Order: sequence, then C-alpha cells, then structure tokens
Amino acid sequence: MPQLELSVAGAGGEAGLFRDPDFCTDADALPAGLPDDFKICAWKRPHELSPKPRMFVGGASRSDVVQGALGDCWFLSACAAVAQNQELVKQVIPLGQVLCGEGYSGALTFRFWRLGHWETVRIDDRLPVDDSGQLLYARAAHPDEFWVPLLEKAFAKFHGGYAHLQGGQRSEGLLSLSGLTVQDETVADWDPEGLFKVLERETRRHALITCAATGPFKKGLAGEHSYSVTGARRVRLGKGAGEEVRLVRVRNPFGRCPDAEWSGAWRDGDSRWDEIDQPTKDSMEFKVEEDGEFWMELNDFTSNFKHITFATKKPVEMDDAKYCEVLHGSWEKGISAGGNQSDMKMFATNPQFSLIVNEADEEDDECSVVLELIQENDRQKCRCLEDIALFIYEAAGPAAQRLSAEQLAGKPEWGEGHEHLGRSAVTYKESLPRGAYVLIASTFRPDRPRAFLLRAHSRRPVQLRAL
Repeated sequence: MPQLELSVAGAGGEAGLFRDPDFCTDADALPAGLPDDFKICAWKRPHELSPKPRMFVGGASRSDVVQGALGDCWFLSACAAVAQNQELVKQVIPLGQVLCGEGYSGALTFRFWRLGHWETVRIDDRLPVDDSGQLLYARAAHPDEFWVPLLEKAFAKFHGGYAHLQGGQRSEGLLSLSGLTVQDETVADWDPEGLFKVLERETRRHALITCAATGPFKKGLAGEHSYSVTGARRVRLGKGAGEEVRLVRVRNPFGRCPDAEWSGAWRDGDSRWDEIDQPTKDSMEFKVEEDGEFWMELNDFTSNFKHITFATKKPVEMDDAKYCEVLHGSWEKGISAGGNQSDMKMFATNPQFSLIVNEADEEDDECSVVLELIQENDRQKCRCLEDIALFIYEAAGPAAQRLSAEQLAGKPEWGEGHEHLGRSAVTYKESLPRGAYVLIASTFRPDRPRAFLLRAHSRRPVQLRAL
C-alpha cells in the first residue's frame, strides 16, 4: 500500500528529526468513509504549522480541545475533562517536551493507563493536514498549542492507528487517561438532587465527568455525541435574594463551531443571566462566547442527557472508601473463558475469586463493597468490547472455594442487575453481611480470550484472592 506524501517544507526540514517507523500511514490504517474534504493530504510537524509551536500555551485547559474530522468525541470529551486536573495532565503528558529549538528531536512520549499500569507511547510529531495545510483531526484552540493533536496521535498509535478511534465509549477514554474508578450511569436512575450533589462535589475535586445526549439534534445538542461536564453551581435569582436555581456547565468538544452550544434556557446571552450578580458570574467563569461551553438548568440537563460517566478516585457512592483490593485475571480460550450461565458446566470454568468480609461498616450490620471488573481494551487486537459481568454467590462454607457446576445449579446470585454489558468496566455496589463469597467473572460469549482487572473498594478491610 503506498505511503501518503510527507511534507518536508518549513524551518528545519526533516534532517535529523525522528520519524516513527511503527506508526502506519498506509491508507488502510486511516479512517474509511470520510468525504474527500476530510482526506489526509500531507503530514506536517508543528514547526511547519506555527512559527512558535509549544506543547502548552498557558497550561492545559478544557477550552483548548477542538474536535476535527474524526469521530472520536468519546476520547476528546475525556481530554477536556483531564485538562481540569493538572496532576493527571502531568501523568499523561510528561513535562519538558519541546517542539522547536534547543532539545527538539521530533520525538515525543505520552502515557496511557491499561489494566493497572501506565504504558509509554513514543511518536514523532508529524500531524495529518488537509489540502489547505490545516490540521485535519483534533486541534487546540490556540494556533501555537499542540498538546491536543499530539495526544490524539499518541492515542491512535496506542490502539493501532487513527482508524481505530472512529466511535467509542466515554468510559474507554476516561480509563485510558486516568486509571480511576469509572462508572457509567443512567441519569434517570438518579434522584435529581442526589445527582446534583455528586456533580457539585466531584467537579470541585476535578473529577472527570462526561455525558451523552440521545436522539436527534435538539436546541444545539447533538444526539449520540459525547460532552464533558465541567461545573455545577447553585445560584439565586434577583441578584442573590430570590429563588435558587441548580445549573450544570457542559462543554462540546467541537469547541468554536456554529450551533455547538445549548440554545435553551440559561444559554449564553439569555436574559436570565441578568438576575445573577456579577461577582457570582465571575466566580462561575461565565462568559458569552462561542467556545462550545454552556450552562443549563439541572432539569434540562437530566431531560436531554441520558447517560453520564464518572471517573473518580473513589466510587461516587462511597467517597469515604479507605481500602482497595486489586487482582489481575484473564479469560483463556478452552480453559477459563466459559461464557454465560446458559451452560453451567462451562460457566463454572470462568475465573473465580474469594471475597471474605470480616467487619461491618460502623453502625451497620453489613459491609458496603464496590466491585469493578475492567476488561483489557486494545482496539488493534479486538475492535469490540466483550459483554462482561461479575456474579456474586455465597460460599459453600466459611472458607471460600471454587464452586462447581453442580453447586451453581439453582444457587441464587447475590444482588441484582448483574447482566452482561459491553463496557470497558462494570461496577456494582453491594451491602454484604459478614461471611465468605465467591465472585465469578464472565464474558457473555464463551472462548473470548481477554485479560481483566478486578478491584474491590470498601470502608472496612476485606480479603480478595483468586481461587
């Protein structure tokens, strides 16, 4: 397959600069089905696109992220969320990397999380441009800033090429950029006030939160598109003396594009903002600007966004958790990838784990435990996520041992809603009496080899081990 043309025009040329031999620019490694206007015409380095290229201009900011021709809003909404957490920015993008001048080599490194480990990805700084010489995929709002397109390219290499970034789940991007506890939630399952309190708390902590609208384009909101949640505030009308209103701040990764913002109540320029005093608006970073970011009332948020994803240091339902047990496991074809419960003999071959609960929470007879099952996500090896689930059973005795097909037959599961889901991670909160339990990690389809990570969060110590 012929290589696409590499532009070598511009200051410094290609002499002595690193060119990544492992990043494929063949046509079949690039997204298919894009209009001709969105095809890569050349590859250029930042110093060919800007006279003063820098990784950051004034640091990383959520307003930097602008989506391009790729359908990777699921990743870019996570990038905008990460930009609010400088600790994570430094983890993902090592400091001190330059794009011109002294020390410049054309080589850059980035880090992504996978199953408990941070993996380093090395790329060159060549970026795809269109026939007008403009960046084709993601870019930063400032013309001299390049962390956004370079991070996108590194993530493309992490998964085998730009083609593998077309379409994805919000949880995938959040996990890869943080390694935090990721929880996919259905907005309708939450009490509105309870949800708002979580949004207030977690946005103050710079947690990563993304959401998705469904259905057709409505009042500036695009269906099947990922947004980031960047703030939540209670304000009072009448310059602080009137009714309380709960507002949520949301950002569209398309950024400075026409029709990229909410056009309903509390939109930029809405007369309702005249009811809010200026110091409050300043503290909210409110501005009337076509930047993809907007505020909306909580009721409008819950009516239009059906799904919300949190990436937090501790589970949102247990922000006072003190303990976290971690185990690695895998489904091996023909050995331990037994599939679902339709065939109990096969199901019993799945990886099993012992969970021992010896202490209850304070002022309670049970121990609250949040369990995470996280599957390996390598889009180059396997384009689709497996449908996964974690099942909980009471052990047959005080010391948990593997459960056989005969023991599982007719044995009730502990808890509800443990159906198989095609997500990067599935999370369950359980209140368990003292005792021994057996956990079974399962894919829906048998013989689907894949590694996974199991985490157990709790307020009191628990014991987790493989059986």
